[in-house]
Amino acid sequence: MAKLSEARAEEIKESMKSAGINFVVYVPDSWNHLLQKKIIEDKAFFSVGMVREDEAIATAMGAFLGGKNSAIVMEASGLGLSGLALGWLGGMQRMALLIVSSHTATLGEHTDYHAVTRTVSFPMLAALNIQSVILDDIKDARRVFRQAQMTVKGQFIPVCISLPRHILWEDEES
Repeated sequence: MAKLSEARAEEIKESMKSAGINFVVYVPDSWNHLLQKKIIEDKAFFSVGMVREDEAIATAMGAFLGGKNSAIVMEASGLGLSGLALGWLGGMQRMALLIVSSHTATLGEHTDYHAVTRTVSFPMLAALNIQSVILDDIKDARRVFRQAQMTVKGQFIPVCISLPRHILWEDEES
């Protein structure tokens, strides 16, 4: 039976820390649960749990304006609620953040109820001109997070790193 990977969640958390992220807003998500738990337990991060993704994004963007290196950890389906916050605050007002999301358009999604998330998330990011990358190999995590955060801080724009199933989960075959 598949289970969430403690080691990969730890590596992603350390990659975020290595990139300078120090303020994390999260919306509960079963795929990102271990990552969220590890962030909450690590005193290097100030973490805030929220219920709605659009409010969480606005909170993280406000922290960015206050000088924090902010990120949101969420399920990609929440991007559908966040178009106005991302378009207006991110695009027009240049309030930035790093988006770390689960459920991607890659192979490995095994439930039909994530179909809409998979088909809407990336086109929405593209429509809002938000750069996004899928972390395909955990060995690249530190480099990808550092480069993404460099872009967030240097260009004052949101950037999204998506975490597919094979990054977050350990299958029996692994």
